[in-house]
Amino acid sequence: MIYRTLPGDAFSALVVGTSSLTEAHHNTLMTELETPQGQQSNELGDHLSNRYFSDGTNILEQIHISGKLVKVATSDVLMTPTLVDEVPLNELNVMIAEQKGVSLDDLAIKADMPHKSRNNTKTQDIEIEDLTKKPSKSDIVIDDLTKPKPPKELTTARDYRSEADRLYKEAAKLKKIADELDPPKKKESRGKVNEEAPQ
Repeated sequence: MIYRTLPGDAFSALVVGTSSLTEAHHNTLMTELETPQGQQSNELGDHLSNRYFSDGTNILEQIHISGKLVKVATSDVLMTPTLVDEVPLNELNVMIAEQKGVSLDDLAIKADMPHKSRNNTKTQDIEIEDLTKKPSKSDIVIDDLTKPKPPKELTTARDYRSEADRLYKEAAKLKKIADELDPPKKKESRGKVNEEAPQ
């Protein structure tokens, strides 16, 4: 999910089909998604507009230029805020708008955002494949960025360390969720009681 809504079209979103990315670009995108900045950004696209692939290209610009951005109806996108919950994006957008006290249209990206004017490109100049208006002739696979990818084959020590780090982070997240659902009981410290033996 790159943008949850679009200017003038609060019921459409921009997503990227990660299965169409190269492995290096996919890994960089997933890393940026999982960073604290990526998780806390209002829109992932805002965060990606200031991040770069290892080849030096801007992530947001590169996925746009290479035709990886796809416009979809918000009602067709399922968000997974937790491991067990699924919420349609259109409903999530309504909840966010209500919490912020704004209209759905006010959630959309704005023309004054830095990446909107980069390289003198205007919003109207950006071409994206619109799946909301015509049936798709190609088999486009849109991966849910919030769901874990199947593990890649581990062949080097670096791969094993990277996988161990990923699993450690995932375990910490799961423990935090479990503790929020059912806080652990604090251990009571009991001092030794000195009982004198009867004389």
